[in-house]
Amino acid sequence: MGFYIKPERNDYIDSVFLRAGKAYPILRGDRFTKTKNDILEDGVVLIDNMCYHVRNCEQGFKVYQGKEITDPVLKDWGAVVTKSNNSLFRLNHSRLDGELCDWFHDNVAGVFISMSDNKLRDRLDCLNPFRSQIFVGKISITKSHEDRVRERETAMKVGKAIRMIFPELSDTALGQVVDKYNLQFGSKDFTLHKSSDPKVFASVYKEENHAPMGNPKTTNFRKSIACSCMRYSFENQSHHPAYVYGSGDFTLYYTKDSQGRTGSRCVVYDTDKTDRPQAGPIYGVCEHSMNKLQDALDKIGAECVDPDWRGAKLLRINHGDGVIGPYLDVQPRSLAVVDNKYLEVTECGDYDASCYSGVLGDSEYCCDCGDPTHEDHARWYGDDAYCEDCFYERYDYCEWSDDYFCHEDMICVQPHEIHVWRDHGNVVYIEDLDEFWDSDECRYSDKLDKWIPSDQIGELGYFECWWTGDICEEDEWAETIDGEIVCTSALEEKGWVTDDDGLWYEPPQEKKDSKKGDKKKEDYPIEEVKEFNKRLRR
Repeated sequence: MGFYIKPERNDYIDSVFLRAGKAYPILRGDRFTKTKNDILEDGVVLIDNMCYHVRNCEQGFKVYQGKEITDPVLKDWGAVVTKSNNSLFRLNHSRLDGELCDWFHDNVAGVFISMSDNKLRDRLDCLNPFRSQIFVGKISITKSHEDRVRERETAMKVGKAIRMIFPELSDTALGQVVDKYNLQFGSKDFTLHKSSDPKVFASVYKEENHAPMGNPKTTNFRKSIACSCMRYSFENQSHHPAYVYGSGDFTLYYTKDSQGRTGSRCVVYDTDKTDRPQAGPIYGVCEHSMNKLQDALDKIGAECVDPDWRGAKLLRINHGDGVIGPYLDVQPRSLAVVDNKYLEVTECGDYDASCYSGVLGDSEYCCDCGDPTHEDHARWYGDDAYCEDCFYERYDYCEWSDDYFCHEDMICVQPHEIHVWRDHGNVVYIEDLDEFWDSDECRYSDKLDKWIPSDQIGELGYFECWWTGDICEEDEWAETIDGEIVCTSALEEKGWVTDDDGLWYEPPQEKKDSKKGDKKKEDYPIEEVKEFNKRLRR
């Protein structure tokens, strides 16, 4: 059991950091001068590193003992939990909306987050969420203990209310919970419609006519309508791209809510040329609207897993050098000109229907796989056109050259560990390591005729000659009496010799006698030799 102090009245609280109705954990001990029945009579308390003097509750404080509160939601709410009830809350709750609380137990706690029944019960006892009857579609919550005293509830959007109750939920999980809530408690008045009218196709596709978005779970066949590339108005064109579906070969299945807004849609190729209806993906705003369409497709026996639209006709509407057309959700994505009125879905046609702009241009064909690719999406290497998949299987980008090259012409370059074109001017080969390196990170030795990494000269058995500035092999290493590191070949070339310690020095030179004119050798002290060499090098 822990001790808590709770401000009871804001007008007596001399702090902007403390809130009435919220309990703050404190330590019992020397800070209290006296306690009586768990009521602080006189003392000093430390709350959030700030000291407060409390006397006979005159400042609006109350101190009492209760169950330790570790739940951050309850701490922020201002709760002090004193009861101990180990039974499931669903069996013992007295809330305004027991059905909603039971739903939270079955669909959130233990599903998306790990939470005990007791912890969930305590949160719901305090916040007391219920479906608002005044603000339909919202959840009302008692946000704090102070609001509980005032009998005040706040209506919130579903997602915000659930976030307040369960702050542990990730954004993704929250979206899924909200969608589950909408399926259970949200509006279910979507009605099913179908049409082959090109104007209906265009209207249903436009984003401005869509119902509010939920957070539907998506698959390859069930997609969020908010992600559709054909949802825009395309006001720069004479017709919306979806308009061309109105050739008579396609039927648009769609749902609408009570306000006439589109909840979901699906294009189906359904003529006497098909054994069964061939359905494209379902696009929707929520799970419920998509389920409505799925049920309709199941009833007509539509092929949804691997649909085939080959042979289906679309209206031909010219636009500049191309034609107006949608991105086809079903393979193949190529259209052939049938006549001045129609285009036909085929393997290798005149127009590529994998374009999102609403205007389809001439098709290019991948020289590798043979699939059509729009000229705006084709990748070229020389005179050969590739689709993006085949291109990136064959070629890599070299950031040094800002160009693409065949895989076999790319090498890993150290020390950056990046792949670049092997013939780039900055690429050098390091014999000692059998690696390719960036020349800016290496030194070239004229003496050895090889490249050596600058930071590995010593490690690889080389050194830099101070006289020549060249890189030399370690067996040529020598030291002069002045402490210089020089290669032996350079010393020998200058006629230097070694002393008893192996240090190299320049020997004394023969001098002519000024009187006799003969030559004699003088013995110079070692310090004079050092000084002479220093002056010589200057």
